[in-house]
Amino acid sequence: MNDYTSFADIYDDFMDEQFVARLLDVLEHYTRRFPPPGNRLLDLGCGTGTVGIEFARRGWEVIGVDVSAAMLEKARAKAKEAGVSVDWRERDMTSFKLRKRVSLVTCTADSINHLRREEDVAETFRRLSRALTPGGVFIFDINTPYTLERAWSDQTHVGRRGLVSYSWKHHWDEKKQMSRLDGTFKLEREGEPVTITQRFWEKAYEVDVLSRLLERAGLQLLDSADFFSLARLTPTSTRAVLVGGKRL
Repeated sequence: MNDYTSFADIYDDFMDEQFVARLLDVLEHYTRRFPPPGNRLLDLGCGTGTVGIEFARRGWEVIGVDVSAAMLEKARAKAKEAGVSVDWRERDMTSFKLRKRVSLVTCTADSINHLRREEDVAETFRRLSRALTPGGVFIFDINTPYTLERAWSDQTHVGRRGLVSYSWKHHWDEKKQMSRLDGTFKLEREGEPVTITQRFWEKAYEVDVLSRLLERAGLQLLDSADFFSLARLTPTSTRAVLVGGKRL
């Protein structure tokens, strides 16, 4: 897994508001299309809690799991400000346990790509399958192999999101089938310039591989689609959304 301690301070400043809005729309679409049998949510890799807090606003009972204490600190502050109650837990996705089952699991913002080994994805799927009630639903998104290998490969992207100016340098490792992302982020806090550097790794996973791992975990692939259009995936789709269902 990647270390998000320093990145937590600017994560919400850096997040694209249009992406967040689209993400919530996608989750709304699929929870209507495949209604979960209840209103108890597990948000894996919850980060600063955006998804979990939104569901809590809608009356869901929410558990947010993340490996980063710094991210969870931000999530707790946001939930308090929003006036909602969320059960935040500092756990790795590959080792969490729940005593009470949930009806919906979400794992968004390409969190699955941050698992660097196929066996870690398999273990995560097994654990969330055990956490789901029969008929429960699992929704997640990924950066596609096309994005990591071609759209990002060995390029530098410079821009600004909100209050943060950034520079991303991407390097594709063919042997590992992973993209290394080196980020430099600059902003002002209380009138003082702040620079944060962060390195991430994202592993490329084909949809058929993820489908096979879902099946092994007792989950059926209900749908896979282009994240932005919800149309059928194409060879140049940059982000995919996948939906799994726990067998009755």
